[in-house]
Amino acid sequence: MIHEKIGDRAGLVTVTDVETTSDLQLSTVHVSVLGKEPEQSRTILQEHAPYFQAQLGRKLTMKFTPKLTFAINDEERRGRIEKLLEQL
Repeated sequence: MIHEKIGDRAGLVTVTDVETTSDLQLSTVHVSVLGKEPEQSRTILQEHAPYFQAQLGRKLTMKFTPKLTFAINDEERRGRIEKLLEQL
């Protein structure tokens, strides 16, 4: 969905994790970015968040569609993901 909407304007974006609040109202989408400045990519993604929310709303059967915020994957999270991949 990200690639279809914004192409390569934000670089190569990989969703690495999604954290959702217990009431399912908010979701933080953690991404890893290659080829562009991470903060610039996050800004582009955040500008298109309403589009992504609308698309999710059409595909999910939920009372509310979570509000999306994007965050750049930090080093600690990246290390955790690498450990999980090694276990596979």
